[in-house]
Amino acid sequence: MNVKILSSVNIDIIDYYGVQKCINILNKNSTINAKKIDIQKISDLTNYDTDVFIIAGGEPRKIRLELAGAGAKTIRKFISNGGGYVGICAGAVLAIPKAPSLELLQDVKMVNDNIWWDSGICGDIKLKSCIKNTDEITNTNNIIETIINRFNDTELFSYKNGPLLCIKKMNKKSTSVPIPLATFSSPIYNANCVISDELLNEINGSIAIIFGIYNKGSIIITSIHPEYEPNSSNINLLEEMCYAVTSTKKK
Repeated sequence: MNVKILSSVNIDIIDYYGVQKCINILNKNSTINAKKIDIQKISDLTNYDTDVFIIAGGEPRKIRLELAGAGAKTIRKFISNGGGYVGICAGAVLAIPKAPSLELLQDVKMVNDNIWWDSGICGDIKLKSCIKNTDEITNTNNIIETIINRFNDTELFSYKNGPLLCIKKMNKKSTSVPIPLATFSSPIYNANCVISDELLNEINGSIAIIFGIYNKGSIIITSIHPEYEPNSSNINLLEEMCYAVTSTKKK
């Protein structure tokens, strides 16, 4: 599997350390070849030499401005033709139809995104699985099921003021089929600041991870950072997300 991770020499745009973490984790698997693709060279992203494209965090508005119209069109074409997309934190924001956006998951929105983005809250949080079976997700080869089995309300995952997600009433013209995979289960452990009861109540039960379809391609967006997991039992979560968006391609 060939994976490209969006990068930039400007650390104010993209999370440099997150990119490096993704590469280091994925390249531990001998069947994965993970490389950076510079935001200035996004036109080089093609289905011929790439299976999965990752945006691993950063400043979504700056990323979208840097991509411009041509870059966004390249990404949409890649996914539309069967490429996989994993959007982490800012990468999740960019998939949702509100500026800044790549317009990938029309039926997903964020909950009080300005409040959570400005809060700067970071820490560790537990997740709960949203679905009991994966019958509605075809051709998964049990990978989605393996992923959701991780979300057992006991293990901690890395949270860095990512978006709280919500699925809107389905749009009949939508090209995506959003399915929630996990919700947050508060409290936030090892938090970097004091968190109000109001914010804790809001994050608890909100969607953290969503699977969706965009034409022939598959998408996973995640508010938590799988590349930052310190626990070895979680180290393959990002790897499994990559396999999930390649094994669920729409024929």
